[in-house]
Amino acid sequence: MAYFHKDAIFFIVDELEKTKNFPENLHKLALSAHFIEAQGLYNKGRIAWACGDYFYYVFYKAVAADFYWLIEPDVLLNLDSVVKFFEFFANQPDEALVTHFSPADAGWCWYESAKILLDPPYRCFFPLTRLSKRSIEILYTKRQSLSADFFAGKYTGSFPNDEALLANALMAVGVRPVNLSDYFPEQFNFFSIHPFKHKDLSIRYHKDQILHPVKQVDFYKNLIKVQLEALFEQRLPRTLRQAILDEAELQDLRSYANNLFSQWMDDSFYTPARLNFILKKLVLYCRQDTNLHFKKAKVVGNELSFFMGQVKAIVFVFESQTIKVYKRLHSQDLNESNLPTETLLQVWPIQLLDSFERLQKQVAQILQVHENKQAALKKRLLPDRQTDRQTDSHFKLFASVNY
Repeated sequence: MAYFHKDAIFFIVDELEKTKNFPENLHKLALSAHFIEAQGLYNKGRIAWACGDYFYYVFYKAVAADFYWLIEPDVLLNLDSVVKFFEFFANQPDEALVTHFSPADAGWCWYESAKILLDPPYRCFFPLTRLSKRSIEILYTKRQSLSADFFAGKYTGSFPNDEALLANALMAVGVRPVNLSDYFPEQFNFFSIHPFKHKDLSIRYHKDQILHPVKQVDFYKNLIKVQLEALFEQRLPRTLRQAILDEAELQDLRSYANNLFSQWMDDSFYTPARLNFILKKLVLYCRQDTNLHFKKAKVVGNELSFFMGQVKAIVFVFESQTIKVYKRLHSQDLNESNLPTETLLQVWPIQLLDSFERLQKQVAQILQVHENKQAALKKRLLPDRQTDRQTDSHFKLFASVNY
C-alpha cells in the first residue's frame, strides 16, 4: 500500500479444496475447481503449485488492467523503497517481467515438458512477475490448447508448469521476457529456489533486497507439529488399545515414553535446530555487521567454516561440551592428499552459546587475526558496499531509461 491503492490490491486464494476464511476488508479472488472447469483447464496433481499462471487468469477475468503484478507469498520485498521499485516499472513497457530467464538446460526438471511448447526451450522463475494483458491472453489461449491435448491423451509426460509455459509460449510468438534483475542488478542476490530463509533474519541482515523463499516463523512450527502428530497416529493407537495393563504398568510405560521422547527431542531436534539457527545468524552477522574479510562461509552440520583465502579456513566445531576452533590448510598441489592439515587454535566452553553477543565477539576476534590483511585493508578503504550497490544500480537504471 506504500505504492498501490488498496482497491488495486487483490489476494488470489487457492480454494480448490475448500473456501478459505478471509478478512472482508481485503479483495479476495478465488482459484476454484469450478473456475478451472469452466475455463477448460487441466486439473490433475498439485495444479495450484505447478501452474501459478492459473492465478493470472483469475486476476485477468476479474480485473481490467494493462499490466498485472503477481507476487507469491514467500517473496519478501525488503527494499529501501518499494515505491521507487514499482514507480520505475510503471514507465517500462516490457510485456513480461520475470527472473532467471535463460535458455533451459537438459537437467531442468521441466525441460521435456517445455519442449512441447518450443524446442530448444527456455526457462524462467515465477515467484515475482509482471505480465501485460496481451501476454496473459497469449498464455491463457495456449494453456487451454495444452489442456485439451492432455485431456485427449496426446501427451503422456508432465503437464508444463508455469515457468515452462511463460518462457516458451511467449518466445514462440516473439515476446521475449525481460529479467527484473536487468534493471535492478543488485537487489536479487538472495532470490532463488532454495534454501528457505527466515523472515526476521532476512529483514535484519539483507537490506535493500528482494528475497525468495522467505518463510513466516509459523511455517516450520506448523509443519513440525503435523509431522509429530503423525508419529502417534500411524502405529501406536492400535497397539495401545490392545494392551491389557494395570495402573502401575501403565504409569511405568507413561514414564518411559515421556523420558524417551524428551531425550529424543533434545538430541535429535531441539539441540541441532537451535545450533543451526545460531550458526546461520552468526554468518549473517559477520557478513553484514562487521568489516571482516573472508571469501565465503559454510555451515555443515555442527561445523561453521570461514574460508579466509585459497587454502586457509577457520573452522568452529560445536560439540556436546565444547566449541573447538581449528585452522585448516588445504593443499593446492594435485599430487598431495586432499585431506587438509589441521591445527587446534582454541577450545571454548559450549555455554558460550547462551550469549550470542559474547559468541559473535569471540568469533570476530579469531577471524580478524586470520584475515588476508591486504584484502581486508583494501575492503576497508572502499566506500560503504551497500551505498556503492545502490549507486551502481541507479546508474544502470537511468541509463536504461535515457539511452
